[in-house]
Amino acid sequence: MNTYDRRAGELLALAIAEGIDLPMPVDEIIAWEDAGHAIDLVTGEILLNADSVRIAPTVAGEATAFLLELEEVTT
Repeated sequence: MNTYDRRAGELLALAIAEGIDLPMPVDEIIAWEDAGHAIDLVTGEILLNADSVRIAPTVAGEATAFLLELEEVTT
């Protein structure tokens, strides 16, 4: 019996929304993620052991994200 992985749908929806071609099949991306790695969805670069990396946004990054979101809502 096959089970649907919600992440597959999310990856496909993201690719459509961003207008990108995924660098590898969705099941491969999910397998890499399950192994603790991350995939750059634009370049296909595999970021090894990414599950142990914690990234905190800067104040400038948060402000930029806020302004971009605000612009999207008001236009």
